[in-house]
Amino acid sequence: MTLAWCEFFLYIYIVEGVFVLIELIGMLAAVLTTFAFFPQVVKTVKTKSTDDLSWTWLIMMIAGVFFWLVYGVFIESLSLVSANAVTFCSVATLFWVKYSNHRNTEFSKEE
Repeated sequence: MTLAWCEFFLYIYIVEGVFVLIELIGMLAAVLTTFAFFPQVVKTVKTKSTDDLSWTWLIMMIAGVFFWLVYGVFIESLSLVSANAVTFCSVATLFWVKYSNHRNTEFSKEE
C-alpha cells in the first residue's frame, strides 16, 4: 500500500498511542505564534501606546485564547496548553496596559 508522503509523515510516528510528530508540529506552531506576540507586548509596555488596540479585539482574543487553553487541557495537548497559557498572559498584559491608560486618561479629564 502506497501512502502519500504527507500521510506517512504525519501518521508513521506513533508511540504509545500518541502522534509524536503531530505534537512536535503543534509545538513548533505554538512557539512561532506565541513568540510573535512578544515584540508587540514589549513595545506596548515601553511606550504605553494602546490607541491602536481595539477593546473588541482584546476581549475576543482573551476569551478565544482562554477557550483554546481549556480545550488543550481536556485533550491533554502540551502544545495547545503551553502556547495558549503564554499567549493568554501576553494578551492580558496588553489588556492591562490599555485599561490602565484608559483609567488614567479618564482620571486626568476629571481634574
